[in-house]
Amino acid sequence: MSNKIQNTLNKNRLKYLAVVIIAIIAISLVAVYIHSQNADSVQTSTSVPTPTPSVASSPSPIITANPTPGSTSTTPVITATPTSTPLPTATGTPQPTGTPLPVTTIRISEFSTGNLAVDWAVAKGLFTQASLNVEPWTANSGSAATQAIIAGSSDMHEGDFSLLSSSVANGADLKGFLLDATNQFVVAVKDSSPINSVTDLKGKTVGVSSFGSGSDLSLRALVTKYGLNPDKDLTIIQVGNTGLIPAIEAGTIDAGVTAQSSVDEQGDLKTISVVSLDLPGFGGSVYFTDTAFLNANGPALKRFGQVILLAEQQISADPNSAASFYASKYDVSESEATINVHDTILTWNISPTFGQFGGHEAGLNSTINWMVQLNVIPQAIPLSQIIAYGYAPNGE
Repeated sequence: MSNKIQNTLNKNRLKYLAVVIIAIIAISLVAVYIHSQNADSVQTSTSVPTPTPSVASSPSPIITANPTPGSTSTTPVITATPTSTPLPTATGTPQPTGTPLPVTTIRISEFSTGNLAVDWAVAKGLFTQASLNVEPWTANSGSAATQAIIAGSSDMHEGDFSLLSSSVANGADLKGFLLDATNQFVVAVKDSSPINSVTDLKGKTVGVSSFGSGSDLSLRALVTKYGLNPDKDLTIIQVGNTGLIPAIEAGTIDAGVTAQSSVDEQGDLKTISVVSLDLPGFGGSVYFTDTAFLNANGPALKRFGQVILLAEQQISADPNSAASFYASKYDVSESEATINVHDTILTWNISPTFGQFGGHEAGLNSTINWMVQLNVIPQAIPLSQIIAYGYAPNGE
């Protein structure tokens, strides 16, 4: 009996030992499997990913737009970061680059009263941030500025569209790329003058900056609308931008075509016509350049437009600082500077469509038709020969 019991116990011990051995083997196999899975995970997480081209991941352009803090406006505020970031083309498509942008020099003409947005951007370093070296110089008239571009001694001018289109019609290889403001011209006379309307200009002497300039073409279209012949019913003389206001005050001319800010600054002049109101859509301020320069520097011109928009936003947001800047730069009183800044801001179109020609074609074509009627150009020319689309800060 005891032998049977002993045998039974031995058998149970063997079974128990077998179970333990199997359990140990199973645990070992599980441990090996877990270890292998962890090793694979570590290898995956520490491996070097394949680089993804920046173009495929919606890269940021050189100048990016952000909403104005504390404002409900959709107008973009632009931050310049020209370092190893995609370079926007004329159509706004970023192109990858691994090096800082090359600096593009732009020689731009302005009048004696300056170009507020350009001068502000130069002083605040906004152009430098966008890899642009902008060099303003003073021209006595839009015609002189245009001739300088044609001659190769200048690169850019902001002038009236009528000046640009007449130059192109006469063979100049120029292109407008940024529409900046409405027609800024007014007809001014002395406060004591009996001239109170455009028709009162009959038989009078009227000054413009130069023949063929925006002021000249605006005057000719304006008096024609009111039934006067610009070549027979009045005498038009060119006196330059700096000489126009003194000529009115001295009585050398009876009236002059100038900017509203010039009238407001003097205090003893009055406006008898605002061209943008009497001739809706006529002209308008356009930045233009030589076609060869545009083709060679498309991305730089796009950045130029972005900086101009940023400068105009900053000035509009803080006109008092802008007035102080203007007074210091041009050695005028704070009151005169405040008037100039205020009047300039009124002509700007600071909106999400800033700079775009789209939507303004009717007015631009109207300007061309006026010039045909005035015999300034022999026949109408298509807008495609005068302007280049796609260079506005936000595209078109």
